[in-house]
Amino acid sequence: GRVAVAVFSARGTILLGEPELAELESTANAGRGSAFASATGKLDPGQVLAFAAGAERSESHPIAAAIVRAARTRGLRPDGVRNPNLDAGLGVTAVSSSGEELCVGSRALMLERRISIASAETRIAELESLGRTVVLVALGSRLVGLLGLQDGLRPGARAAVQHLLDAQIEPVLMSGDSRETCEAIGRSLDIDHIRPEVLPAGRGAEVRSLIESG
Repeated sequence: GRVAVAVFSARGTILLGEPELAELESTANAGRGSAFASATGKLDPGQVLAFAAGAERSESHPIAAAIVRAARTRGLRPDGVRNPNLDAGLGVTAVSSSGEELCVGSRALMLERRISIASAETRIAELESLGRTVVLVALGSRLVGLLGLQDGLRPGARAAVQHLLDAQIEPVLMSGDSRETCEAIGRSLDIDHIRPEVLPAGRGAEVRSLIESG
């Protein structure tokens, strides 16, 4: 009877947890000497997806599964990456089949690895405003492509949120996705309070901060 706030972790709760690849784009030149550059210098979008699938194929997260599934559907063989290393909530770093550093994941991962994403910021913002989860792909410390993934709302999600609002319980959306993506999801469900870019390891602390603030 004293509940005032209900916190939703987005994926698998109010979202289906079954994202699908909606956009696949090559964003920049692969760099001089790259074994994967085409005659124009850009990677083929299919190669971008092959890199992402190679990095993600040993992971079980819904985003990873969606990327691997998309490659399989398109008849693409995942790149034979070596030494994949998962950074929970951020993405995967590995070594591509040609020996170049490969990073597949979020803005925060690219920032951590000092990889510029300035050339794609406008496009990333466009996709996030549609509620997409954007996965970035960098090869040899250069951003080379991006993937936009769309997850559907779980049946009954809108009704559940409305039930809480009717009971004067404030719904909160907590997610590892960007602010723009979370705001788009929140708008579709009438959730005003969002806590974006919260990694899995930090969600307990976020809930405690809500409790401590009343």
